Amino acid sequence: RGWGGIQVFDRLGPPPEKDSAEWGSPERSYNVGLNGRGQTSLAKLGVWGDVDAMCADVTGRREWVPGKDGSTDINTSKKRGFNTKIIPRDLLQSTLLAHIEEDEELRERISVTFNTMCTRVELTDDMSKPTLLTFQKTRSIAQNPQPLKATATQERPRSTVTVEGDKQVVLADFVVGADGFRSEIRDAMLEDKSRFREKKPKCQHI
Repeated sequence: RGWGGIQVFDRLGPPPEKDSAEWGSPERSYNVGLNGRGQTSLAKLGVWGDVDAMCADVTGRREWVPGKDGSTDINTSKKRGFNTKIIPRDLLQSTLLAHIEEDEELRERISVTFNTMCTRVELTDDMSKPTLLTFQKTRSIAQNPQPLKATATQERPRSTVTVEGDKQVVLADFVVGADGFRSEIRDAMLEDKSRFREKKPKCQHI
């Protein structure tokens, strides 16, 4: 809240709409749990009502002890004071995207571009200058496509992403690098030799 000119780039394509029947498919069953801090953060952003409507509640866990019959249910919600909320990761993304699209003010302040990947980052030690980022369009190539109604024991469909097309250069005053384990943002920071980078590690392995 309060920021404008926000540009979001995602190397993958857009997720299905939040009311799509595709969310019942095992291919999109990668769930995330939202604890109290996550719920509070989403509430401060004004989107918790939309997200909560798409979540399932978890009040605890069930344990099986080897050598003993039966199981034990442990309720963690009473101790914590809240229920953990479970939602598929892409469904969370789809719900947040719908929240932006339905709000005229947010649509003017936030743009989301899919099938686009960051391929280069140029940092500078001059804080008055913006960071230069290079993006390219992506195309996903399925390696082992499976039918929509796959069983839980089948191998999940995999795909590889390749870049293509012209490069797009973006100048940014503030960069959030949530671009996964192949992060160009992280690699640029590791290679950064500016005066702002810590020269010695704060902790050492013994």
